[in-house]
Amino acid sequence: MSKGKKIGVGVIALVLLVVAIVAIVAVRHVMYVKQLSTVRIEKRDGVTRYIGAEGVSFYSMVDTPNKVYTLMNTEGDTDAYQIAHQIYVIDKKTGKMNEFYDTGYSKWSFSGVAQIFGDGRYLGWEERTADNVSTVKVYDLDSGKVVANLKDMELADFYKIVDDTLHWKEQDNKAKSVRLNGN
Repeated sequence: MSKGKKIGVGVIALVLLVVAIVAIVAVRHVMYVKQLSTVRIEKRDGVTRYIGAEGVSFYSMVDTPNKVYTLMNTEGDTDAYQIAHQIYVIDKKTGKMNEFYDTGYSKWSFSGVAQIFGDGRYLGWEERTADNVSTVKVYDLDSGKVVANLKDMELADFYKIVDDTLHWKEQDNKAKSVRLNGN
């Protein structure tokens, strides 16, 4: 076999190996999410607890009348800070959990959703890259549309939605706001 054919066969073998690895990782992720797809709901003394599978914790939750939107941390995550790659939604009646939004970043990326916030009508999230560049998106839960997509945001200490307006405080203590939905 000539040198060129050997290189060609080697490249094809390498490409097939990479495709196989990506497929295995994707299938394992889907199987893991399906395993976690039901959340146990406990109500006691006026407090509702959402309990995931062993090794799962929820954080940065937004409570709406029928659903809870949340970020999820799984045992074995090695991030020194919490950064999520998906936003999940839990049905309050059934405990069924589904993926609401996927950033598209890999599990090992330091980019993802840093926090979520909302008011029952809107769900917002701060998506941060590994370079600390933030994009803030606000989604209208009624219309099913993103109504704000603010790019290259300064890092903010908090976000709050009041009367169709997104408010935030940047790290230099400057208060900012933007109207949502053109109202």
